[in-house]
Amino acid sequence: MFTRSELEIKTIRELADLCRRYGVKPTGNKGYTTSYITTLMAFPQLALSQLRQARG
Repeated sequence: MFTRSELEIKTIRELADLCRRYGVKPTGNKGYTTSYITTLMAFPQLALSQLRQARG
């Protein structure tokens, strides 16, 4: 999906838009890019896990 480097160069607004697009919420404080990056980095694994469990 995205590499950490690709996400780190994005603004908070761009990261928030990505989270909205994929329907995920940032972890922690919305004022920090790491809150969005953490969520977006974990999203593909969570999606695959839910798909395998027939939940997603």
